[in-house]
Amino acid sequence: MVVDFNAYVGDFWPAREMVKGHPGAVKKSLENAGIDAAFAALLEGPWYRDTQKANERLANALSGYRDFFIPAACIDPTAYYWKEDVDMCLGTLGMAGVRLYPQYHHYSLADARVLDLCRYLGKKKSPVFITMLSEEDRFAHPAVQPASPKTHELIQLLSQAEETTFVVNMAGASGLEKALKQNVAPRGRVFFDTVRMDKDTLSLDKLVAAVGWDSFVFGSHAPFFYPQGSILNLAFRTFPKEAAAAIMQTNYRSNPQLKRIVDRLNNAGSRINTGSRKKTGSRKKARPSAFLVDNDWKSLLGSFYGRLIDQHAHFTSNKAQMVGMVEQARRAGFGTVLLNGLGKLGPGSFGGWQMSPSEDQIVRMNMAAVRWCRRFPDFLRFVAYINPRLGKAAVRHVERWVGEYGAVGLKIHGCREDGSIEKAFPVVEKAAELDVPILFHTFFRKGGNGPPELSPLDLVEFAKAYPKAKLIAGHFGGDWIRTARTIKPFPNIYGDTSGCTHRSGFTEFGVQTIGAERILLGVDMWCRAFGTQIGKILGAHITKREKELILFENQERIFRL
Repeated sequence: MVVDFNAYVGDFWPAREMVKGHPGAVKKSLENAGIDAAFAALLEGPWYRDTQKANERLANALSGYRDFFIPAACIDPTAYYWKEDVDMCLGTLGMAGVRLYPQYHHYSLADARVLDLCRYLGKKKSPVFITMLSEEDRFAHPAVQPASPKTHELIQLLSQAEETTFVVNMAGASGLEKALKQNVAPRGRVFFDTVRMDKDTLSLDKLVAAVGWDSFVFGSHAPFFYPQGSILNLAFRTFPKEAAAAIMQTNYRSNPQLKRIVDRLNNAGSRINTGSRKKTGSRKKARPSAFLVDNDWKSLLGSFYGRLIDQHAHFTSNKAQMVGMVEQARRAGFGTVLLNGLGKLGPGSFGGWQMSPSEDQIVRMNMAAVRWCRRFPDFLRFVAYINPRLGKAAVRHVERWVGEYGAVGLKIHGCREDGSIEKAFPVVEKAAELDVPILFHTFFRKGGNGPPELSPLDLVEFAKAYPKAKLIAGHFGGDWIRTARTIKPFPNIYGDTSGCTHRSGFTEFGVQTIGAERILLGVDMWCRAFGTQIGKILGAHITKREKELILFENQERIFRL
């Protein structure tokens, strides 16, 4: 039985007009992904002045869906009457736990009132869900400025409420290893969902290798995210086959409270017990989670397997990490990865970048990428890093890396200088002449971009000057809606899907606005996991033909592979 420990229903989230949170729609989406039951909160719950009204609304919304959803109440521990609300929710409203939102109700997890509430829930033998994040700050509406809870305050709370069962939602992998090794978050009492543990390609693999897998449970963060992306975040990994199955199906059962709640759902007559889930046709065809449990990636991806092309990937000078990522990419069904550098070449560099590398650094970085491509000639293709701020030398670099080393494309990470993009125009002109695409790091960043950082508006200027240039807006500018509408009139600007969370609805919006022919799959390797980035395409409500274009055909055409 696959249980989702992080789901929502509801109608509203600021600036997320594509969230489809009706209980029936969320249930259908989760069931199609192979999920059997879900702990659910009200999407707009944190925005209610009186959270108890939100809890009443959640109870009413789920009244016809209690065979699938397990409701969790939204409680603000800084409210004087929180105990009254908890008792009402666990009693009359029939809820199974409490969800906390410190970033939206603006309190610290070190607040004594939070500890009092958690200890009270411990005595009530009801779990506490702590929301570390609802959406990444850089993707939030500029008017929304939540402060994410601090990890050290979370760890302190987990250790002090010794009788309380905790499920921590949307925590990153960073900082958890030490806490789990020191048993500050005791196994069987504290669980972390894995939905956001995709920020580095191998971060979850390393965490599981260090501490084991019994402290993790599955969460989809639906309808914010595509459930398929959250499921595939556990796919293609280096940890043992049984780890993914345990995370998806059984780890929660080591906790008597969680086991009792889920078993009570089954005993109340869920469709799982009646057998009505066993529909005609292939079990796996309707349930991607079954592929995950079986480690059957080839069947999962079907005709796509071995054909995927990642046109946005970075190498690292950590050889073991690099080899591990190549192996994982092959398991994930990639046939080709287009590789570029990102500035830093130190012995331990695995992340970060250098906005304006010198000419010598450019040469060393590109040669390192060339060496990796020669090591895996059947799999890696070279994309040359270019720094337009080098002026005429940058144009010579384009000619050299394309002519002598066979670069199939170029990468520009930052090219502003005192707000100017003038030095990039000669590079774009030369690329157009040689018919090689340029992948740009682009963002519409909340609060404004940094001085070196490009936005899709800059690509519009390049497209106007050079209509034959092939320009790719990396990360889809962060804001898919604004970027798609900005680049729509310019057919030589493409959007790349890399480096962003697997937010539901955004792929469909991109296809509807600029067409699937102008969207390219990218992973942003070493910055993101393969599964979540593939999942945002596989989970989208678009045609198979549109998926083929995004996953590999557009790359073959644009890069002439």
